[in-house]
Amino acid sequence: MARKKAKGTELSVFKGREAKLNRAVFRALATNEPQTTRELRKGIIRMKGLRHTSYSTVNKRVRSLEEAGYLRKVAVKQRPGGITNYYELRPKAHLATFLNSISIENLIEQVNDNTALTILSALCNAINSDKDIQR
Repeated sequence: MARKKAKGTELSVFKGREAKLNRAVFRALATNEPQTTRELRKGIIRMKGLRHTSYSTVNKRVRSLEEAGYLRKVAVKQRPGGITNYYELRPKAHLATFLNSISIENLIEQVNDNTALTILSALCNAINSDKDIQR
């Protein structure tokens, strides 16, 4: 069965070749946090269409998602084989998943005036704080 078309805005994290693996990483971490890259791969290869995904591919994807701000390294443990990193989802990943699952028009129809003002205020504050950081 083909994956259903996203209802919401198509975000860059869910576009292109890496979209399927990004969704799988988000889904795996949403069910059980924090996880190592090895634990993530074990969960991902159980998903349909991702059976032959290599550890190095998952590792590269996790590192790029961390660099983009979707994942956070929460612990670093020294093990006999080397250093092990534990990852969890950041709020940005939860927001991206939510926005991908709901259409903006549907959201606007469902909110009342107070909620709309709260969302608008939060978005304006986020944009203004990002501009201040870039200066």
